[in-house]
Amino acid sequence: LQEYSDVASLVFLQALLVGAALQRPILSKVHNTLIYIIPMTLLGICFLGAVLVSVYMSSGQKRRASFPSPISSTNEEGCSRTGVTSNHPQHNSSMKSFVIPPRRLGLYLILHHSVPIASILMYYYIYAVFERQPLFLQTLKIIESGVSVGANWVYGHYLAPKYFAGWRIIGLTAVLTVLGALVSLLGILIVHKANSLLQHGDSDQDKDYYYNLDASLCWLVVVVSMATYFMGQIGYMPSVVLTTANVVSTDPSNPIPSNTAPHFDSQQHQEPPVTMGSLETGSSLEAFDDEIIWGEKDKPLYDEGVQYSIFVSCIGFGAQLGDWISIPIITYLGITRENHWENLDKYIFICALLRIGSVAFLWLIRPSNLWF
Repeated sequence: LQEYSDVASLVFLQALLVGAALQRPILSKVHNTLIYIIPMTLLGICFLGAVLVSVYMSSGQKRRASFPSPISSTNEEGCSRTGVTSNHPQHNSSMKSFVIPPRRLGLYLILHHSVPIASILMYYYIYAVFERQPLFLQTLKIIESGVSVGANWVYGHYLAPKYFAGWRIIGLTAVLTVLGALVSLLGILIVHKANSLLQHGDSDQDKDYYYNLDASLCWLVVVVSMATYFMGQIGYMPSVVLTTANVVSTDPSNPIPSNTAPHFDSQQHQEPPVTMGSLETGSSLEAFDDEIIWGEKDKPLYDEGVQYSIFVSCIGFGAQLGDWISIPIITYLGITRENHWENLDKYIFICALLRIGSVAFLWLIRPSNLWF
């Protein structure tokens, strides 16, 4: 029932989104608002019902899994399931894994990536400004690709080894989010510079306006694009790390995150006692979280591939929501190509504020263990 309710909630939610997207075509055909409202209301009720059933089954699974706790259970040889022993019994009862409960992580990924970003609209704006310079646009794309590769290398070489779980990755995500929002404000400089070069009247191209480009605008676009792409890519990487690091093994003898620090096989080695120092340095001794949804056989309900695909889908779904949220903002500001992208600078500023505000969503992935 747990799996069925999860799938049903996703299906109903997708149906609601499709119905919302097709609102105008449907109303233009049926000419009756009730024919549209009644099915949408039923879909909303079904979605809420499936979510409630899923939450209820989840709480029941957690209650059953808490006796005995997986971290304190032993195998037939009398060894701790994770090879962990502790001289501090009070620590065992409150130890939490670096694994974030999947529902909280999924909700965080959706909310974090549902924040509107100005980069998409800026892409179309730069294309409109430099449409007479196709070589420059292609060169800019190559530069941005190289910057993205460099950002991935910097994150993997310098940040990933130190900030992979707990409060460390939360702090890193907060810093990168704020810096990315501040860097995105540089797009306002491009808008103001390009508007100052706007000229009216162009009979050759059958247009009523064109941009009298100069070298300073080109260099400004290159520098700002490099900075925004670098921060955008490096700011995206914590979500990838959280997605991969919170995939839990379905092997009952080794049910720990698949992307944690190296660990020993419990049948061959005995880990040292748990100490406050090991908890503070991010040891993989904390192998379980009692909030993970466990099945009746002490293993996750879904295998590793399904877990990973669910988290990735949350990122994609959040991005789709962000696009939908940006539509009424753009409409309200009246940003169109016909009015020379008026109020685009305001849209960039609003997106930056919303991005900074998204730091509050990090509360959803806070560690249960306050020692780390």
